[in-house]
Amino acid sequence: MRKMRVNIAIRPELDLSANALWPHTSAALRRRRIAKLVRLCAQAAAESEGAQAVREVNILVTDDVEMILLNSTFRALDKPTDVLSFPSGDEVSLGDIAISYQRASDQAEKYGHSLYRELGYLAVHAMLHLFGYDHEDGWQKAEMREREECILASVGLIR
Repeated sequence: MRKMRVNIAIRPELDLSANALWPHTSAALRRRRIAKLVRLCAQAAAESEGAQAVREVNILVTDDVEMILLNSTFRALDKPTDVLSFPSGDEVSLGDIAISYQRASDQAEKYGHSLYRELGYLAVHAMLHLFGYDHEDGWQKAEMREREECILASVGLIR
């Protein structure tokens, strides 16, 4: 089975120096590595859910300013968030995802793991939302967390 098409955009003005994953590499190389990680995690989530190869997803890695705008526009919440997912409802595109690099960096520090793992986690988390998972109650949250950890482990991102 062919892999799901994953389109990645990383805002050109995004400062990738915070909690730098690869401190001795150029910004261009960091962008490529982040895109590769996010794509790998999104594809692993799609494969785990049996997604059809004809489907695609668009993922934006951005900053808190844009996340506030998106959160305000689509959820009426005037604050930053770590990740947003927007299901498309059509048969070709699974939907769109926005990930805050700043929130990922802060959360990686808060939870005591790498920024690399946090970015992967957020990509998987958002993909599962696009597949219909939710975490509004205890059993749904437990099921979603179990799926997330299984998918992350499949790409070598273990706590």
